[in-house]
Amino acid sequence: MIEVHCGDEAEHRRRVEARPPDDQATWAQTLRRRAEYEPLIGPRLVVDTAVATDPLPGILAYLR
Repeated sequence: MIEVHCGDEAEHRRRVEARPPDDQATWAQTLRRRAEYEPLIGPRLVVDTAVATDPLPGILAYLR
């Protein structure tokens, strides 16, 4: 299992608000979803998209 999130809340909000408005979640909807999220239990790779490094090598290594 791979879990992806943005660890920088200000950056996450900027990304959500920069999306085209058609059929996209608002920041308020994103916060509601986050509050309802139940993390998976068990082995998983957590990828933080706020980190500037390319996550692909680590993802591929995890999948092997």
